[in-house]
Amino acid sequence: MYYRHFNLDGPPFQFTPSPSVLYPSKSHQEALAALEWGLLHEPSGLTLLVGEPGTGKTTLISAILARNFERARIAYIGNPRLSFDEIVETIARQFGIAFKSSQRLARLDAIDGFLEAHARDRVMVIVDEAQALPDHVVDELRLLSNSGPRRQSSLGFVFVGQPELLRRLESPELRQLNERIGARSILTPLRPNEIYEYIEFRLRNQGGRSKDIFAPAALKHIARHCRGIPRRINVLCHNSMLLAFSSDSRRVALEHAQAAVCEYENHFAEPVSSAPRSRDGGGASTRTWKIAAFAAGVGAASLLAGYFWSTASSYSHKVGETPAPVAQDARPATPIEPAAAASDSAPPNPSPRAVTSEAAGADAVKSKEVVRAVAEIDHRLRQIRVRTGDTVAGIARRYIRSSNQIEALIAANPQLDDINRIYPGDVIYLPETARASSKER
Repeated sequence: MYYRHFNLDGPPFQFTPSPSVLYPSKSHQEALAALEWGLLHEPSGLTLLVGEPGTGKTTLISAILARNFERARIAYIGNPRLSFDEIVETIARQFGIAFKSSQRLARLDAIDGFLEAHARDRVMVIVDEAQALPDHVVDELRLLSNSGPRRQSSLGFVFVGQPELLRRLESPELRQLNERIGARSILTPLRPNEIYEYIEFRLRNQGGRSKDIFAPAALKHIARHCRGIPRRINVLCHNSMLLAFSSDSRRVALEHAQAAVCEYENHFAEPVSSAPRSRDGGGASTRTWKIAAFAAGVGAASLLAGYFWSTASSYSHKVGETPAPVAQDARPATPIEPAAAASDSAPPNPSPRAVTSEAAGADAVKSKEVVRAVAEIDHRLRQIRVRTGDTVAGIARRYIRSSNQIEALIAANPQLDDINRIYPGDVIYLPETARASSKER
């Protein structure tokens, strides 16, 4: 397991939301306080939490669900694509409400009866990714919040979503809901100093220290490109450590961080080196070597990530139960011969000294060594980036040309916490069946 290479107790930058990895930044503490107030005290019964993708909204929810609030009953809706009737069924199942009839009126009467029986409790529903709820479902949830024989026993909602939700609430269709929302909180990205504290916090949770694992230049490079988004920090640090592990380096160097950033930003541009340029006329061959090395290293990182990580996350229907992260690390048993490496001709060398054939030969040997190292990774799974509006079924249709292969696509992506929640920029691995039927666009 790669984290043992760095003498850590476990994977420090896991992607499974858990209360134990909640870094208490100023913004996160304020958001957590707003959530707690909304669940326990907000008179309107409606609370709103908004934040950019990857800022830690679901981690905050897991922290709330892990607490044992006295006189509070909380249900969690993690799939915003459900219909209103399906949401009602999910709420009833988590609260233990039995329906005697499938008719909507009978179901609403059963919820009213439950609220009457628990009039002294706070009965709340947390809706994650609420920006994806259709307008008519949002309005029906507003009407559902009027359930209960008395105002103090009505059903409350906490809507958690991306900034798009704020814009939608300003529309005339959702004006009534917007006017009823009491507590509101906006989760902001980490500040520059909090980025370093976040990395240190994650590593210390697994018995490590950032100064022992990351070179200062590598930390600075990650901090400059993560935009203060915790999920992006996790990805960049995780992939940087994988690259250092694959090169048998005990410390994450600048080149590892640069390669991880290049892979995440979906290009293989030459990273800006902090070392001075050589004056011996070897600039062209050095550039060719760097591009080959970074491309090979990035391929190793992404493929290792597919093999090393298999995580599952679920939220309990009862307060106090939280998911445990599952991590699996393994190296492929059988090396796979890589396809023929692509070669790009280097630009003309402006130096008066020409690159000697001996130097070029040495560079070629180095490139072959890197490609040979990457050959140890099974690269039969191709990877694509999630686009805005993508779904797992849509990706199956676009790349595999068949929605019947969705199970194969899901099986090839064990790192997905929830197949109903994928985000732009996420990496999706295509199964073997996709290679012959599609080309990545």
